[in-house]
Amino acid sequence: MIYDVIFVGGGLSAGLALACLKHRRPELQLLVLEKDPHLGGNHTWSFHPSDVDQASDVWLGPLISRRWARHEVRFPEYRREIASGYCSIRSEAFDSYLRRRFGDAIQVNASVRHFSREHVELEDGTRFQARCVIDARGQFEATGPLGYQKFVGCFLKVREPHRMKHPVLMDATVEQIDGYRFVYVLPWDETTLLVEDTCYSESPALDDNGVQQRIEAYARQNDWGESVVVHEERGVLPIPLRDKLSHRKDGVAQIGMAARRFHPTTGFSLPNAVRTAELIAGVPEPGRMAQALRASAAVEWRRGHFFRWLNKLLFWGAEPHERFRVLQRFYRLPEKLILDFYRGDISLLGRMRVVAGRPPISILTLLRHLWERGQNDLQWR
Repeated sequence: MIYDVIFVGGGLSAGLALACLKHRRPELQLLVLEKDPHLGGNHTWSFHPSDVDQASDVWLGPLISRRWARHEVRFPEYRREIASGYCSIRSEAFDSYLRRRFGDAIQVNASVRHFSREHVELEDGTRFQARCVIDARGQFEATGPLGYQKFVGCFLKVREPHRMKHPVLMDATVEQIDGYRFVYVLPWDETTLLVEDTCYSESPALDDNGVQQRIEAYARQNDWGESVVVHEERGVLPIPLRDKLSHRKDGVAQIGMAARRFHPTTGFSLPNAVRTAELIAGVPEPGRMAQALRASAAVEWRRGHFFRWLNKLLFWGAEPHERFRVLQRFYRLPEKLILDFYRGDISLLGRMRVVAGRPPISILTLLRHLWERGQNDLQWR
């Protein structure tokens, strides 16, 4: 049998592509190969509805675990509610739905030994042939300096209803340590909360014990009463400060983190994965998908220039304990501009609005960092 498309790796990008292709192109023969016993790892992926095209909800909607009508941010100078929805997908639900609906197109515990543009060989010697093989393993390789967004999240079960009605995407009123720190809270149900302690830091190291203690202290501060941790997740996301786009030399198409298909500043990957899935589904011939993906990756990477420039301002222009001021200023902007920023599709006028006015950073500090790194590019493209 010759498959039309084989995805090596069963993470977010491959799973969403599978769901989209099954909806848009049911005639295609597809296969997802995942080395672990389940798809998606251990994650909660979130996004704003405006991050993706409304038409995508037809196939994306069944994967969504929770939806909220609005969200909130908190800073030392103010609090703000934003009348925009928020959505989350749990990896457990992601795995369950995809395997229930499309189990014949999924193989788990499938360790891949080698693959090329049209062949895949497993460790047990099994070989598959396809018109297009896509590398969806998501292995990011840095080509320049990085900052990191790192987090530890705990699903807390509390005895009494916590009374939170909507998510808090950033609570930066907490102590600023290890860079820009904030707490992220999703009220999953009346007695369950996902609480993530997040830092934008120069170091990828996670202090699990310290973070756990900070989450416990945050729960006490909010009077949630006794709580039990029923699930944990953690992650370290790359925040590129300067980056180059590279492709596999053997011509195999890549999607996900390896193809730089994530928001350079927020680290959000789901909106890019949705766009990638729609792109793949729109290519008439599977044999042309690799070329279309490489071209699209170049466009996405160029769109990220402005955001990587902003990353330099955040990491090189502000002292670690002062970085919250950058976001505190940003969230005073009009709601539409904030949502355009998260979508990663911000106009030239919008970019000017983001950087206009008195900067909440030290320009001298930024210049010093740029000089130390041999940087001369103070402009975004």
